[in-house]
Amino acid sequence: MDRIIADIIPASRIHYPVIFARFFGAIVCGGLIGFERGARDCPASCRALMSLMST
Repeated sequence: MDRIIADIIPASRIHYPVIFARFFGAIVCGGLIGFERGARDCPASCRALMSLMST
């Protein structure tokens, strides 16, 4: 069972809290951009949001 879990969640040189903080930051930034674009009645394109999430 431990081997299966190790295959699903491999060890990383980056600590998991850092990974989760970056992921949360990307979600927040994407939400802010979506909110700002929605307030202007000019929705952001899918490509723009994907480029934000990939960085």
